Amino acid sequence: MAVSLAIRPRSQAERAALAEALITAPSTVGIAHDDDGWATAALTLSGRRVTWHTSASPEQASRLLSSLGLPELAFGRAKVTLDQRLNLQGRAPAGLLPLPPVEGPLVSIVIPTLDRLPLLKQAIDSARGQSWPVEILVVDDGSSDGTWRWLQSQPDLRAFGHNRNRGKSQALQTGVENARGEYLLALDDDDLLLPGAVQALATTLQSCEDLIGVFGDAVFFKGHDIHSYRPALRLPPQVLRRAALAQIPGMGGAFLAHRSAYLQAGPFDRRLGRGADLDMFQRILKLGDVEALPLPTLYYRVRSGQDKPGRLRRASEQLRPVFLERWRQSREELERAEGFSWALGLHQRGLTQEAHMELARWPLPDTPTESWARSHIGATTRPAPTEGRLVVVDDGDPGALEACLHKHSRREWALWVDLEVPRDPIGEVRLHWDGEYGAREPLHTWIQGEGPIHLRLSSSPEWTPPAIDDPALLPPVPPSEAVLLLAAAMDWPLPTMLRRGLGPMSQLSWQAWRARRWLRKAEPRKALSALGPMLDALPEWAPGWAMAAQAFEQLGLRADARACRTRELLHQVA
Repeated sequence: MAVSLAIRPRSQAERAALAEALITAPSTVGIAHDDDGWATAALTLSGRRVTWHTSASPEQASRLLSSLGLPELAFGRAKVTLDQRLNLQGRAPAGLLPLPPVEGPLVSIVIPTLDRLPLLKQAIDSARGQSWPVEILVVDDGSSDGTWRWLQSQPDLRAFGHNRNRGKSQALQTGVENARGEYLLALDDDDLLLPGAVQALATTLQSCEDLIGVFGDAVFFKGHDIHSYRPALRLPPQVLRRAALAQIPGMGGAFLAHRSAYLQAGPFDRRLGRGADLDMFQRILKLGDVEALPLPTLYYRVRSGQDKPGRLRRASEQLRPVFLERWRQSREELERAEGFSWALGLHQRGLTQEAHMELARWPLPDTPTESWARSHIGATTRPAPTEGRLVVVDDGDPGALEACLHKHSRREWALWVDLEVPRDPIGEVRLHWDGEYGAREPLHTWIQGEGPIHLRLSSSPEWTPPAIDDPALLPPVPPSEAVLLLAAAMDWPLPTMLRRGLGPMSQLSWQAWRARRWLRKAEPRKALSALGPMLDALPEWAPGWAMAAQAFEQLGLRADARACRTRELLHQVA
């Protein structure tokens, strides 16, 4: 994935605590824990001056701020600090500071509105408070609450008026057609941008030439209370396209894209009110790659009654014919994976007959994921026989698992995924890669079935060691450690951790790799010394004794080597 900030995954509790801090923190906050940059960057995005109040190195947090073009860590004391649990310690009134202005391509912020003047003013203030160069276009859809009169009194706004109720789609299209910026962001008139949102999104989009759009996380609020922290989906672009078809929400926070992408995708569909932005998002996804930034960019206002069943039903009825039309237009160009995603999307929108028509185009047998899709829709399935097992230890940052599965999954392999880090939720992953999912499972007893076992680490997407035949070769230790120990014992290359995962290598794994390095240098006595703690901890693990046998063979002690091969030498490897 193009957007990789090297920050570890966060649990739901951590996200909720940070959301509360973003609302209640004073203008200056001290970081009092070993932060990888997530909390530091989020607080900076929210308009806080952040200082460092821990003995841990600030290098990674500073590097993240720099990559987003955000202000550096400040010096000095803070009355309030953020502790390890992301709770604020100390007392000071909530407050914000403006971020220093920066240079960059102009961003057009389009705000459609209708009869929400008090909320509109707040949305506009959040757009005015951006540190990146912006122009603000407000399209009034015929308000009767004095909105148009107020807009005309604001010289820094570009205001456009409509006759009443031409619809949000037409208002958005008016904004697109009149925008002057290189990038464009659509903002609802009751939502708020974080002060550094445009800067972080635009810097990311500018630095990733293969992307046409980027979006962030959202903090949901109601009145003065935090409702939830909604992380955006960290799916690879190809999978995100299919997820949007299957009605998995694609936009958590503010979505920034090249204005040319909006023009190329065609106008907003006038038939749609609610859902026009999702329809446009799906069309933009067909034009190029879009990815998520794992940082908060938007405060999303939860309105009373907005999710009542009646409103959702009416929105679904409005979206149905448009989605059906899009499917018919795309049908002849679909590949198999897209066809199943369209089928799921049709079924989700009440078009089950058409979903069956789409599935009928793709012959049996099915992969496990395709079999799940057919069963979900109510169609007959026949799973394909598996010829191997893909075992992924998910130990990486957001998006690492999805990227690893997208790169390494095969039709003929059964899937086993061990979740070593918080994944909340994992339903989106299951939808695209159906298989066995567990949390911190003992791999040596958990993996079942027949066929070669292909081990992968989500933190090391390029690592492809040889397959093994028996899960019992994996030692009875936590999964990440088990894979690293086996790699040392089998003389595989050490995985290169391209994504920040669970942290430093364990002492046991470090000793095993130290022994492997001595064996490669033909220093068997040093290797045996390093192997001692591992063999004491895992006396029944055969691959560990195989390493000891290699050391004795290098020493010319064949009898001792044979004893190790049969696991008879238990405590004589000083």
